[in-house]
Amino acid sequence: MQKIKFIVAAIVLFVFSAAQAVVWSNPTGNADFFDWQNGQSLYGLFGDPILVGGNNLVFFPSMFRAESLDRETNSVSDSLEFELTAHSGFSFQNISITEYGNYGISGSGLVQVSGALSVENLDTADTLSSSLITDLPERPPADPNGQWQAWTYLDIVPAGWTHIKITLENNLFAISGSGSSAWIEKNVLSNAIAVQLIPEPATVAMLSIGVMFTLYKSRKRQYKA
Repeated sequence: MQKIKFIVAAIVLFVFSAAQAVVWSNPTGNADFFDWQNGQSLYGLFGDPILVGGNNLVFFPSMFRAESLDRETNSVSDSLEFELTAHSGFSFQNISITEYGNYGISGSGLVQVSGALSVENLDTADTLSSSLITDLPERPPADPNGQWQAWTYLDIVPAGWTHIKITLENNLFAISGSGSSAWIEKNVLSNAIAVQLIPEPATVAMLSIGVMFTLYKSRKRQYKA
């Protein structure tokens, strides 16, 4: 089987409104092994994707930042949504997301990131979902320029999904103590999607004939011996 990976970035499980959604400047496009359609985000914080390496969609979020000063509580959220259609002979196998960002805490404070990934089979309405996991501790240490990472992963089972909708939920939170400050921001969110090659019926038949021929030759050698 052949696997192809491509990179994306970010997503949120909000209900999209056609009137509210910010459509990408390139909402449809073609990659080597799939096409994308209906690309949009709820508030536009993810920006527009860049196609890299033939199958990698990369987002560089803009102003995706939560900041708190002197006991304020601040949160910022956005949602990314788009559809993927596999090219003939391919289906989607798994999806993994990795996010990267920075944070800062001066004095006392707390920052966190959360989110969830949802993948819907648009042919059957079946849905898979998973939550983000982050390397930020429950109470991150004070640091003027810390870094964080978050990730999640979904195996697409059963196989054969060829037309899917991806939605990613992303939330950033910042809380500071008296006379303190805290902030957290997202810089890159990457979504790697593996595409599996589906053998055509003729290919399967050829493989079967090849296996039978190999067995025949093996038994013929044994008979001669």
